[in-house]
Amino acid sequence: MLKIESRFNFQELYDLCAERVCTSGQTRLGKITYRYPDMSAGGVVFQEVVINDDDAVMMMLQFLSDNQVRLAEVYVETEALGESHSHQYSYDDGFAGGYEWGGSSSNYQGGGYTGGYGEGGGSINYGGSSSAGWDQYSQPPKPAPFVEADGVQWPAWGPEWYGIENTIRSGRTSHEREDDVGDRGHVDPSSSSYPFESSDEDTEEDLISVSEEEEDTDDNEDEAAFREAPTPYYTQVPTQFLHSQNDPPDFVPMPVYNPTANLEVGMAFTSKDAVQDAFTEEALRRNFEWKVKYSDSKQLHVICKHDAEGCTWQLRAANMKRKGAWVILKAETIHTCSSSILSQDHRQLKAKKVGRTIKHLIEAQPDIKVKAIMAEVKDRHSYTIRYKKAWHGKQKAMAEVYGDWEDSYALLPRLMGAMEESNPGTVFVPVYNNVYTEDQVRVQDKLMFHRLFWAFKPCIDGFGFCIPVIQVDGTFLTGKYRGCLLIATGVDGNRRIFPLAFALVEGENSLSWAWFFDQLHEHVTQREDITIISDRHAGIRNAVGGFPDEWGWRWRWCIRHWLANFQHKFGKKKDIKNLLWNAAVAHQPKKYEQIMKTIRQTHRAGAVWAEGQELPMWTFHMDNGARWGIATTNHGESINNVYKGLRAMPISVIVEMSYWKVNEWRVARLQLAIGRELQGHSIAHDVFAQMQKNDEKSSKHKVVLFNRSEGIFAVETGIWGGGRRGHNRQTVKLHYELGECSCQKYQNERIPCSHAMAVAKSITMNRNSLVSPYYTEQAIRNSYHAALSPMPDEAYWPIYAGKLIIPPLHLKRTKGRPRVERIHNEMDQVERTRRGPKRCSKCRQPGHDKRRCPGQPST
Repeated sequence: MLKIESRFNFQELYDLCAERVCTSGQTRLGKITYRYPDMSAGGVVFQEVVINDDDAVMMMLQFLSDNQVRLAEVYVETEALGESHSHQYSYDDGFAGGYEWGGSSSNYQGGGYTGGYGEGGGSINYGGSSSAGWDQYSQPPKPAPFVEADGVQWPAWGPEWYGIENTIRSGRTSHEREDDVGDRGHVDPSSSSYPFESSDEDTEEDLISVSEEEEDTDDNEDEAAFREAPTPYYTQVPTQFLHSQNDPPDFVPMPVYNPTANLEVGMAFTSKDAVQDAFTEEALRRNFEWKVKYSDSKQLHVICKHDAEGCTWQLRAANMKRKGAWVILKAETIHTCSSSILSQDHRQLKAKKVGRTIKHLIEAQPDIKVKAIMAEVKDRHSYTIRYKKAWHGKQKAMAEVYGDWEDSYALLPRLMGAMEESNPGTVFVPVYNNVYTEDQVRVQDKLMFHRLFWAFKPCIDGFGFCIPVIQVDGTFLTGKYRGCLLIATGVDGNRRIFPLAFALVEGENSLSWAWFFDQLHEHVTQREDITIISDRHAGIRNAVGGFPDEWGWRWRWCIRHWLANFQHKFGKKKDIKNLLWNAAVAHQPKKYEQIMKTIRQTHRAGAVWAEGQELPMWTFHMDNGARWGIATTNHGESINNVYKGLRAMPISVIVEMSYWKVNEWRVARLQLAIGRELQGHSIAHDVFAQMQKNDEKSSKHKVVLFNRSEGIFAVETGIWGGGRRGHNRQTVKLHYELGECSCQKYQNERIPCSHAMAVAKSITMNRNSLVSPYYTEQAIRNSYHAALSPMPDEAYWPIYAGKLIIPPLHLKRTKGRPRVERIHNEMDQVERTRRGPKRCSKCRQPGHDKRRCPGQPST
C-alpha cells in the first residue's frame, strides 16, 4: 500500500509509483488506472479511469473524500525489455501502508487478495494465469444478483463470464472465491483490479490537514489491518458516477444546471464565474448568505455564513480540465441554522451579479436608467439595491457586452484602419498627446488619446446634393471617461437629418469647436455658401468668430435656444415668447414690425433686449435666405437623441456604432427615395406637401401681368381659410430659374409661395420647375446613392504596430453620481407648458406636488 497526500498532483503520484515499482533501473512506468464502482445496472459494476492528469487525481481523491473511504484501487503498468507488468495498489488518502507483489508475466490474471474495513491496509499476492484476451472483456459487464459472503453482499458473477481461475487466501469456499473474483469488472490481461471500501470518521478538513506525525504513526497499524480483514465493496455510490450500460466505460454524465432546481453533485459549468453565479442564485432564491472558505483557479468552496452556529451547508466545485468544465463535487444543501435575511440588500448581490442580471437590458438599451435597473433587480431577486451598486452593475454589464474602456482605446487604431481599408476616402483625424512619468520623463511606447474627428466617404460625397446648411451640437459622455461627442448634421432635400461628421473631444470649449470646424472645412466641404446653425454656446461663438473670410461661411442662432435665453432673463412670459417667435419667423419686414409693436406695448424691456441682438442672427426677414427657412437645430438635437445610447459606451464602440447607424440611416432613406421615384414623384415628400398647401391658397389670388418679357406680375391675395388675412398686393418675378416674391418667403425657403404658384398657373408654367434642385427626389437619391462597404471581422483588421494608445487619465470620472442628462433650462419648460400645467402625482390636480398634496395624511 502506498501513501499519498490529499492534494497530490499527477506528477507526484507518478513519481511515487515509479519509485516503488521501477527499482531495477531496467523498467519504466506506463499507464496508471483507477477503478470505481457503478450501480446503474442494478448491481455493482466497476469502471476504469486512466489517471493521466491532475483532474483525474482530483476526481479520485474527491470520490474518496465524499464517501469517507480511505483506500483507492489503482493499477500501475511497467514496461521492461518488451514486457509489461501490472501492479495493483491501494492508495490511502493521508495514511501510510505497505504492499507486496509477485509475478512478472504479461499474461497473469489475478492472484491473491485480502483486505479489511475501516483502519485496514491491504496485502496483494499476484499469481496464476489466464488465456482470456482483452476483447473478451471490452463489453460492459453484465448485471448480476447479490449473494452473501462473509457477511458482505457480493455480486454473483461467476468466473464463467470472465473465464478466470483464481485462488484466494482468505479461507472462503471455492464458490465464494469464484464470486469474489467474478465481480471485479473489466479485466485486462496485463492488469487487474480489486474492489474495496473503507469507512472513515475524519472530516474533509482533517484529511487535508493531516500532519506528518499522524501519518507516520498510523503506518504499521493500517498495514496490519489491511492484511487481516476482507475488503468489501462500496455500498453507496455517488450519483455523478452512475451511467447507462450503453455508454463507454469512461463516460460520466453530468446533470444539467437549472436555475430553478437544487444544486447537486456532478452539475457542470463552463467557468468559475458560472459556478459562482449558480451559488449566488441559490442563496438569493433560498434567502440566505454564504461566505468563501477557499477559492483559487482550480476550485471554489463556500460555506454558510452562520457556520459558527454549526451549520453544515456547503458547496464545492472544481475545474476538471479532463472534462472541460467546472463540476460540483460536494453539495450539502440542508441548513441547520436560522439563515433568513431581514435586510433589503443581499451579501451575494454584488455589482458583478447585478451586471449579469441586466446584461440583456444593456444589449437592447445601452442608455437605460439606473432606477430602471434597480426596478429590474427588485423584480428578479426581490431585493432593493442602492443606486451606487446599480450604477456599478451597469458599468460591469457595459464592459461585458462592449468590452473594457482601456482596451477600447488600444483597439482604436486597428478599427480606424479597418474602416479606411473597407471604405476608401473615409476620414479619420486622431490627435494624441505624449505621456510623461511623474518625473516628467517621456514614455516612449505610449500615447494618450486627445481628440478624434471622423467622417464617412459616402456622407462626404452625398452632402454635395444637400442644402448648404450644417447644424452642430454636442453631447457629453457618461462612461468611465469624461468627454464630449460633437456632431455635424446636414439637411437633405426632404428637410430630414443627414449625418455628416463626428468628433470626440475633451469638452465643449473654444479650442475644441475651432478644431472641429477646421476639420469640417478641410475634409468634408469647401462650399462657400455654408450656413452654420447652433445654440449660442460661448465656445461656438468664439470659434465662428475666427472663420476666415475666404471660407464664406455664415452663422445663425437656433431661435429656440435664443428664446430660452430670453426666458432665463425675464422669467416665464409665455405670451411674449410666442410673439417673439412669430416676429423671428416673419418673412416680411411689415409683419415683423407689427408684431414688435405689440411687444413694445406689453413688455418694453423684452422688446428692447430682442432688438438689441443682432437681427440677422435670429430673424428671417434680415436673413437673406441663409437659413433656407430652418429656424432651429431640431435636426441636430434629434440625431443627438439617436446617438444618446452611445454616450455610455467605450470609445471604439462609439466609433463603430456610428458606422452601423449611419449605414442603417442611409439605406432606409435611399429605399424611400427610389420608391417615390418609381411611383412617379419628382419632388420630395415634405416639400411637395407644402407646395400643395400653397397651391390651395393660390386659388383665391388674382394675378395681373405687367412685363411678360421680364416675367413681372402683381398678385392680389384673397381671403383664405375663412380668416381676415388677404387683400394684400405682392410683386412676383418669375423666370425659367428660381424667381422672387416681395413676401420674401420664396427667396428664404426656395419653395414657391402661394403668390408664385398663382402666377405659374396663370401662364401654364410647370410648378415643379420653381423648386430648388436640392428638393427633388433625384437629388435625394444622389445624396444616399453611395453606400458604405461592410467591415471585415476583427480578426482580419489591419495589424497596428505603433505606440499603445491609452485613455486620457485626467478625464477619468471621479466618485459621485454621474450626470446623464443635461441640465434642464427654460427651453424645456416651454415644452412642458405646451403639455399643460404640472399636476400632483397623487391626486392629478394642478397647483401643487405630492409633498404638498391636500390629500396627504398629516403627521
